[in-house]
Order: sequence, then C-alpha cells, then structure tokens
Amino acid sequence: MLSLGHILIAVDFSPISVTGLRHALGIASRYRSTVSLIHVVDTAIYGASGPGGISADSDSALRDCENLKNSLKNEGCLSEGLTLQTLVKVGPIWNTIKETAEQAGSALLVLGTHGRSGFSKLLLGSVAECAFKEAPCPVLTVGSRVARSKSAGNQAKRFLVPTDLSAESINALPYGMSLATMTNGDVTLLHVLNPNAAVGAGELEATRMDEVLQKHYRGEDVANLVVERGAPADTIVKYADQNEMDMVVMGLRAWAPNGPHMWHTAYKIVTQVRCPVLTLRSPVRLTDEGSLSGT
Repeated sequence: MLSLGHILIAVDFSPISVTGLRHALGIASRYRSTVSLIHVVDTAIYGASGPGGISADSDSALRDCENLKNSLKNEGCLSEGLTLQTLVKVGPIWNTIKETAEQAGSALLVLGTHGRSGFSKLLLGSVAECAFKEAPCPVLTVGSRVARSKSAGNQAKRFLVPTDLSAESINALPYGMSLATMTNGDVTLLHVLNPNAAVGAGELEATRMDEVLQKHYRGEDVANLVVERGAPADTIVKYADQNEMDMVVMGLRAWAPNGPHMWHTAYKIVTQVRCPVLTLRSPVRLTDEGSLSGT
C-alpha cells in the first residue's frame, strides 16, 4: 500500500487553494496522513513597508489559518483522528515550500494555481512551474477549472493515468492504482498517439499497454486501456473532461518524446482540466512484499 505519512498543502486563502485543501483532506483521511497547512509571507512584495508589514501579514495569516480550520471542522471535512497543523513562514515562496517539504519528509505536496496566461500574473502559477521541475515529492495541483464537486474529498474514484509507455509515465500507474484501491475505484490507462501515426498503430500500442500491465503490480485493476490520437495535453484534457475523471495521475513524461517540455505540458493540463492533477518526477518504488512506497 502507498504510504502518505505527511501531506503539505500550500494555501494563499484564495478559493482555488482552499479547493486544493479539500481534495488533499480526502486523500489524507484514506491514508491516515498528517497534514500541514503552509502559508508563506513573501518578503519580496513589501518594499518600503518593511518588517512592520511582514509582521502584520504573518499575524493575519495565522488568524486566517485558524478560521479555515474551524470552518472545515464545522463542515465536517476533518475526519476523526486527522491531524491538521498550520504553518506561517516568511521567505521566498517556492524555496520556503520546498525546504518545508524536505524537512517534514512530505510524501505529497498540494498546490492551487489560478491558471491565467503568463506566469508573472499568477499567485501560485510560478510556484507550480517550479514544483514540476524541483519538487522533492509528488505534487497534486488544482487548477482554476476545478470546482467543488463530486471529485472533492472522499468521493474521488475514477483515475486517469496518461502514458507514452516510457518508464517515467509508467511510474504513475502504481500510484493511481493505490488511490483507486483505497476508494474501490478504477483506473484508465490512456496512450496518446501522434495524429500522423500509421494506420494500425493504435492496435499495436494497445498490445504494448496490455503487456506492460501483465508485468505490473495489480495490473488487473486497470479498468480501461484507451488509445487516442492528437496533441497530448489537449487530448488528455478532453478525455478527462468527457469521461468525468476525478483525478489525472501522471509521470512528467506522459506523452510523445517530441512534445513540449514536460512541465509545460503538465501545466497546460492543470490549468485546463476540470479535476486535480497529480504529477510524479521520480519512481514509486515497490517493496519486497509488493506494496507501494511513496518515498
């Protein structure tokens, strides 16, 4: 079984970051994780206001964290036995989040991103870019199109794992299967072909996907093997939306090798799809017993 001992959730108290928090709490309740909520006060934005402004904003953030915790308790979102810690730190946003995740040994980092065009206009957009490149653990990102819906909390049951059959993309499959097992859900493995691929290529790739599953941990739990043609990011988003997937789980090379840079494609999916996206930069290792390790 996948171990998610600690989950770190970055919030700026915007609606989309709170949505990310709700999705993370659903996962945490299934894995009995300890959850830390972090808000970073970025010194770069204060200018002439100096230490006084930083102190005031830190105090305000602490109050907002407590109000958020109380709101979640009143709504019944904090399951019994779930530990939720709150952290307010001062420093560069991404470096502070990364260092906190490393120090805590976090098994999952959760971010919200507003997804406007141009990273300089984002509240957490540039952080998401850095996370795709540098995060020390898997990252669950919630984009602006993710509403509070059936995919929030404990109800996530349908998981989409895109793959180009590279080792990097297959790394995401055990993670997706573990999440599905915890909810009695299912996994769809999606391979995206180049639109100009030869006739019959789809059947060949489906055979390769089946061979991968036969060698893989609990491959029989994968409900569907799907081959589509098109641009990777657009095709993944379209399939996830049309089939009402609750989460996309992907390694950072889940598309053809001649496509865009990995983080750019992942970011495009995050900002367009209507469900959270979980990305992995490193493999999920199998233990000797055949269970999954999240470290």
